[in-house]
Amino acid sequence: MKLGIALGGGGARGLAHIGVLKTFEKHGIPISQISGTSIGAFVGGLYAVFRDAKKVEEFIYDFVNKEAFKDLNLDAFDPAPQQNQGYLKSMLNSAYKNISIYRSWRHKSMLTPEQVENIFKFYPDNNIEDLADESEIDFAAVTTDLISGRETVISTGSLRLAVLASSSIPGVFPPVEMLGTFMCDGGVADLVPVYVSRSRGAQMVV
Repeated sequence: MKLGIALGGGGARGLAHIGVLKTFEKHGIPISQISGTSIGAFVGGLYAVFRDAKKVEEFIYDFVNKEAFKDLNLDAFDPAPQQNQGYLKSMLNSAYKNISIYRSWRHKSMLTPEQVENIFKFYPDNNIEDLADESEIDFAAVTTDLISGRETVISTGSLRLAVLASSSIPGVFPPVEMLGTFMCDGGVADLVPVYVSRSRGAQMVV
């Protein structure tokens, strides 16, 4: 049976996706398809590359400790990490908490294209269509077309660009120009892309 996983958005809560992936690994359950929205696309894309939940966790830890990420000062308004949270969850919760503040500003985006490039240049840039051969996982990132407001599924081309588009929260990240239009966070159109996994051949979707 072809198993698909639909990884939704939700900020730091998306780190729970790593725990789900670890559980499947522990029980030797193979994953054939991953569809992701926003942080789900970020985590899912990494798993399609590494096929190892621990490596995904380590990558994200390194990612949020890059100077390019720290220089954004997204945690500037957070007085202290909560004692009962892991470091990664605390860091990302802080970032997403402040995103809600910045979104109220009437700028095109909080971050400049240059800042985004400095952050995402560390993300793997495999061709999505090659991942099925390299890791035996079909991957698709869900984005929202800003012009039409419709869901757009990206399953070919640059993994980095697809994940960036799926993660580009309006008002925080600038929209991503691709496929002749402008894309933003997939959570606007489809928060948990179960249908996408099913449409790509998954017989069971978690």
